[in-house]
Amino acid sequence: MAATTDERGQVAMQSGELAFREAERRYFEHERLIVQERFVQLAQPALRARVLERGSGDSVLMLHGGGGIAAHWAPLMARLDGYRLVAVDRPGCGLTDPFDNRGVDLREHAVAFVGGILDALGILRAHIVANSMGATWSLWFALAAPDRVRSLALLGCPANVLSSGAPIPFRLLGVPWLNARMLALEPPSPRQARTVFARLGHKPDSLSVEFVALMARAESLPSYTSHWLSLLENIWFMTRKRVGIDATALRAITQPVQLIWGDRDPFGSPAVGAEMAAIMQRARLVTLAAGHLPWVDEPDRCAEIVRDFTDAPPKS
Repeated sequence: MAATTDERGQVAMQSGELAFREAERRYFEHERLIVQERFVQLAQPALRARVLERGSGDSVLMLHGGGGIAAHWAPLMARLDGYRLVAVDRPGCGLTDPFDNRGVDLREHAVAFVGGILDALGILRAHIVANSMGATWSLWFALAAPDRVRSLALLGCPANVLSSGAPIPFRLLGVPWLNARMLALEPPSPRQARTVFARLGHKPDSLSVEFVALMARAESLPSYTSHWLSLLENIWFMTRKRVGIDATALRAITQPVQLIWGDRDPFGSPAVGAEMAAIMQRARLVTLAAGHLPWVDEPDRCAEIVRDFTDAPPKS
């Protein structure tokens, strides 16, 4: 008997997940990282989220960027001892349930998701380490639930903070009829992953074979395209921002903040980071020779900065 369309789809999903898991295992092995995986059920948004954990001590929640996955944090997780590190696949990313961002209030969604993760894991207060869209989510959450955030370490330019934006190719991915065609022109592959990270300000030849293989597998997951394109459609209207973080919001952040900025970050120059640090009450800035994900280029230095900051955040 021939397989039905649903059955073939299920087989494809299982095959894609197995390939992703194997690529992730190889990457973790390359980074000498051992993590524990668990899934938690959230009420709002109603989905099952995947969490990777390592260590014990003060809780550190790690939020990846827009098209990323929890495993992006592997180089940093491998270098941070003495903490309970919790990295989560955001909705629609990695092995967390699929999620369509069309028509969603992203700020409410972000606050509900971060709070739901902390609740599900029994964490009352946490340090947050975040990148890009994850950094914007963490700022929104810190404003909504300040008592639950001990500090913020923001690595790379937060999405749409102040005058920052995105390179034109990323903005065009927010155009509904055009974005799917653009994505189809560059199907997932290790070579394509190197190209994408070059656009993010990284040196493609410095990326490990294991890393780019994992990125290609992550983009091949069934939920990736719908999440990524619907997110960009919700962030951008052609070249105009739909969401962002302005100076008024930054002034209201009371927690200590460590900004780690790559001098090749295409989403915002170090001048944006300096402006953020000047506006915020308890913020400091370090600039590194790096791209949008500074810890990918400078893992040892980023781990040192995060560790020193988390152990002794600025008092004023």
